[in-house]
Amino acid sequence: INPKLFENLPTVYPVFKKINKAIQIDNIKSMIQDKEGIIWIGTYSGVSIFDTESSIKYYNAGLDDGYLLSENMVHGIYEDDEGYLWIGSKYKGIDVLNGNKDKIINISSETMNIFKTDDIYDIDGNKEEIYIATDKGITIINKSSKTYKNYSDFIVSGDKTVKRLLYDDGYLWVGTKEGLYILNLETKESIDLNYIIKKYSYSDNYIGDIFKDSSGEYWIGMFRQGGLIRLNPVDNTVTVYKNIKGNKNSLSNNSIRVISEDNYGNILIGTSFGLNILNKSGDKFLRYTTKYGLANNTIYGILTDFN
Repeated sequence: INPKLFENLPTVYPVFKKINKAIQIDNIKSMIQDKEGIIWIGTYSGVSIFDTESSIKYYNAGLDDGYLLSENMVHGIYEDDEGYLWIGSKYKGIDVLNGNKDKIINISSETMNIFKTDDIYDIDGNKEEIYIATDKGITIINKSSKTYKNYSDFIVSGDKTVKRLLYDDGYLWVGTKEGLYILNLETKESIDLNYIIKKYSYSDNYIGDIFKDSSGEYWIGMFRQGGLIRLNPVDNTVTVYKNIKGNKNSLSNNSIRVISEDNYGNILIGTSFGLNILNKSGDKFLRYTTKYGLANNTIYGILTDFN
């Protein structure tokens, strides 16, 4: 554990570049809405920001002054309790944007030896702790104590790549390319949930997304055609949803990329072929594709505006 976390890191001062009508590129990998209602979109060409004036600004990487990101391939965005934005990249670690949005620092192997790798896939957090998914397990950073630690031994498979994280009341759900785990953040003991994955999605153990809805149920999206798994912790039931050929009320595609929930408690599922909406009281899906107005059938992110 390094007690000098964040000390002596170079600081840069960002300059917004502004355009009026379009985001940087259509390949979107992550989206969040911050505490001020501003939408941040991570793409493979930097970060685009929809501000409260309905204009679009963006951060980029580059060698010239005014290009502030360490890399344009953004793989995760998380806002902590202080309003800091943690922006993960594909190969260059994490850029941290302060609450005033006027300073950025980079945390990577080039600035400090925190991560075992600079390949970032997802970011989550709780209070002073930041949880970071990499291709060599997870890294937990404590901002208050300025310490960090890497964890990977609980992942029993050879591939330690973590694709998705979900913080849940003292526990961290960890989705990898080869399975699903729950890490107790106090004891650091883990629960291996791969017996569920093997039973209900025997041909696919690649986790596409993990989501907890407002009623406390868990939804696991399988990325390689394994469909959608629903876990009810109250009655310990497991339900699996898959595409059924010829059934237009079934899931449109078995490759799940993202899961969310709307204002009415409906579950929103982004797949490799369309958006699906499930009313939890039944088992029928409403499907939306380019035929019904979507810009693309491959859904990378869903953001519900609760306003």
